[in-house]
Amino acid sequence: YWLVEGIAKYQALRRILQAEEREGTLIFVRTRNATGQLAEQLERDGFSCAALNGDMAQKQRERTVERFRKGKIEILIATDVAARGLDVERISHVINYDIPLDIEWYVHRIGRTGRAGRSGKAILFVEPREKHILRAIERSTNKKIQRMKLPSWNEIRHHQRNRFKERLTRTIKNGELDYYMDLVTEYARENDVAPPRIAAALAKMIQEQEGEPFPSFQAEEVPGKFRTQRKTPRTAPSRTRKSKKQKQFEHFERFRIEVGRHHGAKPGNIVGAIANEIGLSSEYIGRITIHEEHSIVHLPEGIPEELLKVLGNVWVAGRKLRIRRMDAAAQQR
Repeated sequence: YWLVEGIAKYQALRRILQAEEREGTLIFVRTRNATGQLAEQLERDGFSCAALNGDMAQKQRERTVERFRKGKIEILIATDVAARGLDVERISHVINYDIPLDIEWYVHRIGRTGRAGRSGKAILFVEPREKHILRAIERSTNKKIQRMKLPSWNEIRHHQRNRFKERLTRTIKNGELDYYMDLVTEYARENDVAPPRIAAALAKMIQEQEGEPFPSFQAEEVPGKFRTQRKTPRTAPSRTRKSKKQKQFEHFERFRIEVGRHHGAKPGNIVGAIANEIGLSSEYIGRITIHEEHSIVHLPEGIPEELLKVLGNVWVAGRKLRIRRMDAAAQQR
């Protein structure tokens, strides 16, 4: 199980999907609306997925399950009711994105992986207020559920690079490459492009077409990762009484983010998302003012534009932050 803390659930789910060696993946949520919303988010991030819920006509549900069974869909997001009777051998992972309120449902859910002598993995997302449900599941199943650590971006990148290299090795061993070698050689000669650059372009095309793009704009991939420094003290805004660490770095800038009270945003969500994505200690995040449709957050001065691009694509309360400097916005107007 993963204890939901410090980073949005969706960001954690994306990391797990990118890092795990998996075949068919079944993700359970509580509501019909949630199946569509989550499928939409995953599709935007390049995952091959579909929703399965009670609002769908029977024939549509059957077609979706059949596509999942044949491997044309890698991820299925379902409610407990819609997944009744679902039996697909290629399911390697069951992810309980929303913890089931009924312990029997948990047993039914995880029983859908590890079929026909295969190995399987079940992952449970547990919010702090849901710990009592986790303990009840452990008592009922007489099994201790291991707490998991989220994979880092370096681990994700390493996993995906290795998997890509393995595919290349298999393709080379299978042979029948002469026609393609001639084609690449011809293109290189006509356009004065080095073969490695052509190979890189082809690799990118394949990854994007197959819905498994390598992670981009992640904090560990951006040169000059943000580090706080000591500066001459100056009055700094803060959410609460300043800590010793905050007092060491008190030059702050105002930033606007496009998530607010109307979307269900809370200071803790915002702090966790920012701290985890760019490696900034939460103690360096200053005052957060939440308005109806947006929020204002004070961050240390000098955050590079590359890291702002990272934060701009982070999701909080179902929306991208789309962060921008307040002063820069004012100058543009």
